[in-house]
Amino acid sequence: MKIPTRWADLTLGQLQVLMTTDDPIKKVCVATGLTLAQVRELPQREVESIAARIDAIPEYGRHLKKITFERPKLFNKRVKYGFIPNWDEFTTGEWIDTQAYVEDFWPNAHKLMSVLYRPITWELKDKYEIAKYTAKEDAMLMKSLPADLFSGTMLFFWNTRRERLTSLQSSLLDKLEELTSSTKNGDGIPPSSPLQEKTSLR
Repeated sequence: MKIPTRWADLTLGQLQVLMTTDDPIKKVCVATGLTLAQVRELPQREVESIAARIDAIPEYGRHLKKITFERPKLFNKRVKYGFIPNWDEFTTGEWIDTQAYVEDFWPNAHKLMSVLYRPITWELKDKYEIAKYTAKEDAMLMKSLPADLFSGTMLFFWNTRRERLTSLQSSLLDKLEELTSSTKNGDGIPPSSPLQEKTSLR
């Protein structure tokens, strides 16, 4: 029996189960590959000890812009996927689905990854393009990703998301200051404008 000691020893699919159950038997089955029948033969203390060791695995993350999947059913068995290269081209459909998956995070973690990573359609050194989002991507494939890659990608995603929101807020503040300044000088929007009464930043 091999007990994982790091996130790289787990897949995203395994991590999703571990994060959504408190059942020590289920945790041991998922993390070690033992069947339920095999775990039932172990002493209760040992099962609880193994489950505790699994819970204590330190989180570690790494982020890769490109990853390769083995696709045995395809003629070309190796398919390269790329992380979204240009956030300015993030579509409304991608945004809506991303928000939905984030709301119910762990059950949909693999679906979120299928939005962030898609097959590379063009590549030249560090530059590349990925397939357009269709909402029909093979999300189940993402369950095979190492858990540490998922963790690192999520950290990168949250930081990028926060930076973009911060940048947006900063731009809105600059614009509001400009409008307010124009109003004080007697130009621009009148003091009774709904913009000044209702402007709020979230």
